[in-house]
Amino acid sequence: MGYPINPFKVHFLTRTIFACKSSLVTPPLLLFSLILMAQPSEKEVKMTLWRNGTLADWSVGGTVYWDKEFKKGFALLNGHKNKELLLRYDAYSDEIEYLDDEDKRMLFQRSEYMGAIIDSITYRYIDYLDGGEKKSGFFNPLNEGETILYLRNTKTIFYKAPENGYESFIPPKFIQNTSYYLKRKDRPAMPLNDLSKKEIFAVLWEHYADLRTYARENKLRMRTVEEVIQVLNYYDSLPQK
Repeated sequence: MGYPINPFKVHFLTRTIFACKSSLVTPPLLLFSLILMAQPSEKEVKMTLWRNGTLADWSVGGTVYWDKEFKKGFALLNGHKNKELLLRYDAYSDEIEYLDDEDKRMLFQRSEYMGAIIDSITYRYIDYLDGGEKKSGFFNPLNEGETILYLRNTKTIFYKAPENGYESFIPPKFIQNTSYYLKRKDRPAMPLNDLSKKEIFAVLWEHYADLRTYARENKLRMRTVEEVIQVLNYYDSLPQK
C-alpha cells in the first residue's frame, strides 16, 4: 500500500536560504538545514525509512516544482501587475520562487495582498478549509466574480513498503495532485470531491432550487469547468440571502 507522508516527519535539505541569514531550526520531528550557496538548481528532499532492518536516508525522486524552469511572469499587488520577474511554483512546500537582479533564488512573500502570474497562470494567496481547519495557500482562479472556482496543484510523497516477500519496495517519489475548491466572497474556499451538481449545490445550498432549475433548463451536467463557471455566474446574479 502507499503511505501519505506527514511533512513533519520528513527531512528537508534546502541548498539556498532565500535572502535570509543561515539558520538551523529543529521543531519536533522536523529538521530544516539551510545553507547559503551559489545558485543551486534544485531543492533536495530526504526522508528516513526503515529498510532491510536498518534506518536509511532516501532522496525523494522527482522535483518539488510543478515546472522546474523559471518562467516569465509578474508579481501582483492587490491583483495588479507590479513587477516583471522569472518565477516558478514549489508545489510541495506551496511556495513561489523568483530570481532577483543578481539571479539569486528568492522566496515570494505570502500575503493576501500578493499574487503572481507565472507563464499566464495566475496564483492567488487565499484562505481555504482543510479537514475543517482554516489554512492559507496559493491557488489558481479559473474565473472572476464573487464566487470563484479555484484549481489547487500540489505534490506529495509516495512510497510503498512491501508487506511480504513477494512485493517490491517502491522508493519515495513526488506525485502530482490536482483538486478543485469553491470560494464565496469573503469565506474560505471549500474543497470539492469532484466537479458535479452535488458538490457545487452543497456549497451554494441557499439557492439550491434556483440552481437546480437553471441547470436543468440549460442541460448542464456541471462536470466541466466551463459549465460550472456558467452556473457560478448565474448564482452571482441572484439576490443573496
